[in-house]
Formats: sequence, structure tokens, C-alpha cells
Amino acid sequence: MPEDRQGFATDVSDLDEIAGKFLPNVAHALRAPADVVLSHEGLEGGGRFQAVFDMEAAYAAFTDSIGHRQRVGIERIEATGTALREIVALYRMADGQG
Repeated sequence: MPEDRQGFATDVSDLDEIAGKFLPNVAHALRAPADVVLSHEGLEGGGRFQAVFDMEAAYAAFTDSIGHRQRVGIERIEATGTALREIVALYRMADGQG
């Protein structure tokens, strides 16, 4: 860090925008597809798998896996956003910005 610069090298405002806007938007965008994937909707509607009758269990397991992984991803994104907001607050306190 240059000697004439005060404070942290990290742009706290950028981190704040990521934590408060971008990460919540990513989690929101992933939530709806996760619900659709977990609904087990086949070609004939919810819970009907006639088009894949020999693969019903495999299809359900596959969509369960995708949906649950997506939900875990959403939880991790939200946790990252929460932690980042706490880091932003700490940076601002330590840097005398808030």
C-alpha cells in the first residue's frame, strides 16, 4: 500500500454492494429453478413420468440431487453475503468510516 494512502486497500463500498445486492440476487435467481427441479414434474405434469416410465426412480434421484445441490449452493451464497456484510461493517469501523 502506498505510504500516502490511508485505510484498507479493499474497496469497502464494492464489497458492500456485492454483499447487499449481487449475492442476494444470485440466491434469488437460483431459488425458483431449484423448486421446479424438485417438483418431479414429468411430461404429463407433476408426479407423472409416463415418458420415462422405466427411469422414474433414476429421474427422481437425479432431480433430487440437482435440486438439493442447488439449495446447498443458495445457502452458501446467502451465508457468504452475511459474512461479507459483517466484514464490511468491521472494515468500516476499523477504518473510521462508520
